Amino acid sequence: MAMSAVAVNNVAAWVLLALAIALSGTNSFPVVSLWVFLCGPAFVLGCTLIVPHIFKWMAHRYPEGELVKELYVCATLTTVLAACFVTGLINWWKKLKILF
Repeated sequence: MAMSAVAVNNVAAWVLLALAIALSGTNSFPVVSLWVFLCGPAFVLGCTLIVPHIFKWMAHRYPEGELVKELYVCATLTTVLAACFVTGLINWWKKLKILF
């Protein structure tokens, strides 16, 4: 339980940091702060409301102590990497000229 609380706290801190940088920048567009303000909380809500149900479904498919298919391990790692990519997109708004 402590690890999940730390993870949520870390993500929230990065979102708030990105929002603060977006709002304090003098050369940024107003769209940038709107991007961070909308995408950051949407990502946190998606991670707290949708993703746990998927992992619970995966956990209930196998009894405790039984081997898990490699597909589920790969899906879990892919989900973590996708979350890292999304937080990078939210945080690196200045470096990604594609979005604007």
